[in-house]
Amino acid sequence: MTKLILFISFFLLLFPQTSSGQNADSLIQSLNKETIDTNRIKTYVKIVKFYNSTEPIKALPYAISLTELAEKLNIEKFLALSYNQLGITCFFLGNTNQSAELFLKVLKINEKNSDSLGISRSLNNIGLVYHDDKAYTKSLEYFNRSLEIKLKLKDYPTLWTTYMNIGLSYSSLNEYDKALNNYFLGLGAWKLLKEEKNESYASIMSEIGVVYQMTDSLDKAEKYLNEAITYYEKSKSSYRVANTLLHLAIVNRKRNNMAVAQNYLDKSLKLIKETGAFSILPDYYLELSNIEESKGNVKKSFDYFKKQQVLKDSLSKEQNLNDMNRMQEMYNIEKKNAETAVLKKEVELGEEKLLRTRIVTYGVISLLIIVVVFSFYLLKVINRWKEANEKLKEQQILINSTNEELKKQRDELEILANELKRLNSDKDRFMSILSHDLKSPFSTILGLSEMLTENIRAFSVTELEDIAINLSKTAHNTYKLLEDLLLWTRAQSGKIPFKLQKLSLSEICRLTLEILNPGARAKGITLSYKPMDKIYVFADEDMIRTVLRNLVSNAIKFTDKNGSIIIGAEETGSELIVSVSDNGVGISPENLPKLFNNSEILTTPGTFHETGTGFGLLLCKEFVEKHGGRIWAESEHGRGSKFIFSLPSFTENTNGNILL
Repeated sequence: MTKLILFISFFLLLFPQTSSGQNADSLIQSLNKETIDTNRIKTYVKIVKFYNSTEPIKALPYAISLTELAEKLNIEKFLALSYNQLGITCFFLGNTNQSAELFLKVLKINEKNSDSLGISRSLNNIGLVYHDDKAYTKSLEYFNRSLEIKLKLKDYPTLWTTYMNIGLSYSSLNEYDKALNNYFLGLGAWKLLKEEKNESYASIMSEIGVVYQMTDSLDKAEKYLNEAITYYEKSKSSYRVANTLLHLAIVNRKRNNMAVAQNYLDKSLKLIKETGAFSILPDYYLELSNIEESKGNVKKSFDYFKKQQVLKDSLSKEQNLNDMNRMQEMYNIEKKNAETAVLKKEVELGEEKLLRTRIVTYGVISLLIIVVVFSFYLLKVINRWKEANEKLKEQQILINSTNEELKKQRDELEILANELKRLNSDKDRFMSILSHDLKSPFSTILGLSEMLTENIRAFSVTELEDIAINLSKTAHNTYKLLEDLLLWTRAQSGKIPFKLQKLSLSEICRLTLEILNPGARAKGITLSYKPMDKIYVFADEDMIRTVLRNLVSNAIKFTDKNGSIIIGAEETGSELIVSVSDNGVGISPENLPKLFNNSEILTTPGTFHETGTGFGLLLCKEFVEKHGGRIWAESEHGRGSKFIFSLPSFTENTNGNILL
């Protein structure tokens, strides 16, 4: 499905005027007869577009010649045109690094000329390259920049594809709520075109259905997938019908409707054989394996799984062979161009050889004269330098004593400057991350609101309900983010009262679990704490309750159904060690160092797709360190986590009431 949307978007943005009515031979004949360079460029573009849509490898030599001619003329509109066409060719040939560099050149030219439409489409093209390289976060950056410009320009013909590409990137990152938001925005943008329902409409329905399938909203998944099949069949897109039937089989397997699921698979297989779309077969056999496993037929399930692996390996080998053949053809073309360039260079060198020889001769004579004159001058300078050196030695003693003192001061200033630089850098990174986290949900809210205001009658009641649910989720999460940010900012600026008092840790645990128990029960999670009746802590009650509440909430978020969470505490010398342990999904090794780092706010969906703000652990760190304690985490991915913090043990003479 992802390849389908990207393919549609790429052709809308990159081939808006593909020539028709002419074949490659007639275009090449026209090129050979043409003598005016600007007309030759236009013909080159038609040839490259023609071959890019059929055989990109044949487009490469013409795209290279087009670029060389444009660079010779050095006219910016032709440079942008040639770089864009060569970038497209490189993209289809799998050279994404080269295509990204070329699209960036096009972007710079468009920015220089303030071509807003060109800028938006260049940004989208770069986003497609990053998406193809699975750099989804980077692709989102370019898609969103493109979207912002398109909304200002009201570039409706391509607006829906950018929304869909943003949704695909979020789906690849498993951020399904954001993916759905953008798919519905894409649907609204497509409806503004007032076209009849077609293959483009079917692709939108299919992507929405797949996300609902992934998130187990099976009724909605079935509805949207059936809608997609209806219009895929009308457009005679048998390949995409076969693929969508596989998703309907998955929906019915999840419902335990094995007979219905098998029926969908049979229909899909029939279309695969009719169309020769054998790239879908590995997915077909994988779903057969899943169905047999659900029935308890382990042997059949394993047999189908082996077929899936064999087909997958076979297709991979075939792809590698095609890639090798394509690389050989590219090498032959580049070798031929290089040989032509060498011959041309040899002719130019022959013509310039005599002139260069004369220039070298005159240069040597001139250099000898300069060396003699410079030698006399250098002797004079050396004598003067010796006299000056004696005077400098006398002053050096005085300077050395002054330098020692200055060095000490400089070292102190360097330490302070480095610390200030580090703090500013952390602040800038933090604000950059925060602005991104705030901009994304507000963009979603504004997009949904504007779409409803301008085109509310185009939606059905069900679609409006889906949009309203997504709008509510986004607004709620944004409000929670602002609320956590306000609390963290007050802590940073010293506006939260800090009142130390003797507290029963057992009572704090009881009150915390009492608040959070309803949410835990909804997931079937057991909350408990170890006996700690004789353990007291001298601390600020609100802050310690906030710390425990955040840690237990996080544990609930990342613990599967019927899991358990335990609060423990023990005194070790002058410290009290408090821990919150769960048997949830755990934390990957690469994410552990990011947990308490305010320069990189980490947010991850929970086991029930719960969302968070990323500020909870920063608040915990701030409040624990205010008490003179430490906070850290221990985790094994897939086996649970343990968040631990320390506080000074209770002593009777501890007191105070100060402001943060």
